[in-house]
Amino acid sequence: MHRILTLIALILFASLTSSVFAGTNLHDNEISKDDSTGSNIKKTRLWNGLPLNKRYHELSDDEKASLNRAYEKINLGDEPPYPQDGLRQIVEAVDQIAKKLHPTGKLQLLVDIDEQGKANNVSVLTSPNPQLAELVASVLLLSPFKPAICSGQPCKMQYPFNLVFEKKLR
Repeated sequence: MHRILTLIALILFASLTSSVFAGTNLHDNEISKDDSTGSNIKKTRLWNGLPLNKRYHELSDDEKASLNRAYEKINLGDEPPYPQDGLRQIVEAVDQIAKKLHPTGKLQLLVDIDEQGKANNVSVLTSPNPQLAELVASVLLLSPFKPAICSGQPCKMQYPFNLVFEKKLR
C-alpha cells in the first residue's frame, strides 16, 4: 500500500498543472476549500506527532487521548476515524510531495470519513501552497481509514490532517 500511495503521489505531481484539479471531482470524491471547520474539530489543533507505525487499536491510551483532543467533543467510548494502517504510508507519500514542492507553513485539512472508512471529501483550511493541498488531499482520498465509532456503531466523522512544514537549515 505504501508503494502505491507513493507512486500515486509522484504520478499526480508529475502530471499536475495548476488547473487540473480546479473544480474537478476525483472518482466522486471532492476537494473543497473551507474557511471554518463547520464541525466539532478544533480549528487550531495541529497534527500531534502520533506514532507513524501504529494502527488505532495499537495506540496507547495516552496516544488515543491525544488524538481525541483534536475534537471539541467526543463521547466516552466513541472513537475518531484513523488511517487504517497508521500514518506512515500517508506521511511518507506527503514527504515525497514536499521534497518536490519545498513548502513552508501549515497544512490543515479535514477529511470526511464515512461509515465504511472511505474518505469522501477533503476540505482545505490552510495551506502554504495550493498544489500541495491538492496533492495531499488526493493521497488522503485514496487512503483507507478505520471508521469512527459512535455509540458502538460505525459513523461518519471528520479526520483532521495537519502538518507544519519548516524550512530546512543547511
